[in-house]
Amino acid sequence: MRKRIEKFKETFHAQSFIAGIVAIVFLAGLFVFVSNFSLGFNAVGISTMIGEDKVASIMKDLVENNLTKKGTDVAVENVEFIKELGLYEVKMKLAGKAETSAFLSRDGKYFVKEAASLEEIKSKREAQEEAAAGEAERKRDIKIPKTKKPNVEVFVMSHCPFGTQVQKGFLPVIKKLGSKADINFKFVDYLMHGKKELTENLNQYCIEQEENKKYLKYLECFLGSTGEASDSTSCMKEFGISEKKIASCSTKVDEKFLISKQFADKTTWQGGKYPLFNLQKEENDKYKVGGSPTIVINGVTVEPNRDPKSLLKTVCSAFEEAPKECEEVVPSQTPSPGFGIGKAPTVSSDGGCEE
Repeated sequence: MRKRIEKFKETFHAQSFIAGIVAIVFLAGLFVFVSNFSLGFNAVGISTMIGEDKVASIMKDLVENNLTKKGTDVAVENVEFIKELGLYEVKMKLAGKAETSAFLSRDGKYFVKEAASLEEIKSKREAQEEAAAGEAERKRDIKIPKTKKPNVEVFVMSHCPFGTQVQKGFLPVIKKLGSKADINFKFVDYLMHGKKELTENLNQYCIEQEENKKYLKYLECFLGSTGEASDSTSCMKEFGISEKKIASCSTKVDEKFLISKQFADKTTWQGGKYPLFNLQKEENDKYKVGGSPTIVINGVTVEPNRDPKSLLKTVCSAFEEAPKECEEVVPSQTPSPGFGIGKAPTVSSDGGCEE
């Protein structure tokens, strides 16, 4: 926020004099700092450069004993002082093969892994953003094979905020198209949100299997809640879903796919970090599902925007002959990520839960 400009006071000249002194002191301090770090002189003007041989020795010891596996051979190939940076550049070979370089301050006290200009960093970042935007646009515009009845598989984690966002976006589409398109929610083959996600994944799977006619009502209720276990119970009761039946189904599925057993055994976890959820592993492997959400239509992975209107348009593009429902109106607002009924501030296909 801009500071309010005050009127000149009679003490202006005195304040200006004090400010001038402060500025001189600041510049003097800045000169000493720059001299010490960049120019290599201490406060009394004595050079702190330690020489190339000393730099090579320090870097070799540092890398061998602190930055690589014990026993890795580090051979210093070249040491050069870069005046523009005020740093020594040290080129090395690791284990006789991998070439790398790093930097050391001229007094040997500061290690710098990589030196890059601010402009270079900015340019790289802009290039990455452009590439990401181009890839997202490519996936949105990808051609989907047309069929009489599109097959839509939506892979989510039940507690991933971006997975729930996509589920909320798809609900109006499922209601609109009904049986004219085969749209199914499935689960990513690992968990990122603890035991509650394991339990709710099983709940949703079993409700779809055992109480199919009530499945979408339950899902809409649960997604509109706070996502707690008590909300799941309340939604089941609201629509007359047998908790006993769902619990029995969950136990059988759990045991068949070793879900809780693998949850308790960290040696089985994906990347040592995430418990497995292999209920639909075959489909995950087939489509190379990486995270939540992943949308696959007629075998092709796509990334449409997550509002119902965009999702309907994408699904309808997969029909050989689109039904009249494709021309009908559905909400164009993007649902908010996470649980609850809300709208996201922008239309977006960004965000996901993945390893």
